[in-house]
Amino acid sequence: MIAGHLEIMRKFLAPTSTTSPGRIIKGFLIPSASGREFVEIESGKIYEVGLLVYVGKDISAQDVLEKVGLSNRSDLLPENSFEFIEDYLNQLANFKVGDVLRIELRDQAFRLLRVKLPRASRSKLPK
Repeated sequence: MIAGHLEIMRKFLAPTSTTSPGRIIKGFLIPSASGREFVEIESGKIYEVGLLVYVGKDISAQDVLEKVGLSNRSDLLPENSFEFIEDYLNQLANFKVGDVLRIELRDQAFRLLRVKLPRASRSKLPK
């Protein structure tokens, strides 16, 4: 990240199921303050994976912080929340819409990783 550069995205992580990772669940995910899992902004529900979706409008770190504040969920973020969310947006920029992501904690910092899913059989013929 360039110092003073504000990352603006048009994609964000949405909750998805680990059993059917293409299924989008309403809401948006941010890393938990611990950096070990994702948390949905409004409900506070924990998710292991998220699906990167196109949201159709610019989203900045400030927008995310405002959404968290409006949801009265400031407890979801660490003290350095602006830098934390900027790092998250910068990492999201490295992935494509449709990618399923998980989070990993390394050396006191979180890292986003793409989940490789097994390819579903496209054959409609009986087995």
